[in-house]
Amino acid sequence: MNCRPCFVSSVTDRDPRPGKYSLFFTFGDLVNTSGKYIRGVTHYEVALVDKSGRKLKTVALVDADQNQASCCEHAKYSIRVRFNATDMKAHYPNGYYRWDSDTNPMRLAITARADPIYLPYLAFTSPIVDSTSGRVKIFKGSFLMMMSPSDASRLAQNQRVKVALGKAFARSASLAPEDVFINAIWIAGIKALRRLGARAYYVVRGRRLLCCPPSQFFCGGPPCPVSVTVDYEITLADTVMVIL
Repeated sequence: MNCRPCFVSSVTDRDPRPGKYSLFFTFGDLVNTSGKYIRGVTHYEVALVDKSGRKLKTVALVDADQNQASCCEHAKYSIRVRFNATDMKAHYPNGYYRWDSDTNPMRLAITARADPIYLPYLAFTSPIVDSTSGRVKIFKGSFLMMMSPSDASRLAQNQRVKVALGKAFARSASLAPEDVFINAIWIAGIKALRRLGARAYYVVRGRRLLCCPPSQFFCGGPPCPVSVTVDYEITLADTVMVIL
């Protein structure tokens, strides 16, 4: 049975600096040739592939929403992909890679998974072209939240947390979601590490903090609220815009 995502967006490099890439990519759920949704998909994999469709690097694993809508949601799943040209050289065999040529362009590809079924790539974007014209203004900063350790752990373990926080920040600052990139999340000063395996998840390494007087040697009290720091980066083509 032939199937494909109901929508796949185009990709354009949003970073005009030579050799630096910033991509915003959206897609919808898997459908068959009759337009009916395919049930049982657990997650989608998005990867960078070469001109022949050979996988170079997995860039995202996104949990599928089992509650599909009655119509295609074009931006139901969205990812931000950033990389440097030099970072990708290790993914090409010796003698094959020529970044400054259009003979070996990269593309983004999507496949669907339903453990243990792993489908071949179902859809491909157009070749990714390095944009080297225009100007860009970059803002970097962070914001802080306080919450219980259990809530902080659940937040960090949600593999879509960066997308959700980026959208929330963009809305509060009257920006487009594709302009905001969440670089890192810190819990009580300890970085939440994102790993890609059978699924995407976050690993939080740290200690349990308890609200106890310094003079109390043993403590069985409730956990103290912990700080959750979110590092963000904003990339704007509008070089005169000011972020307040």
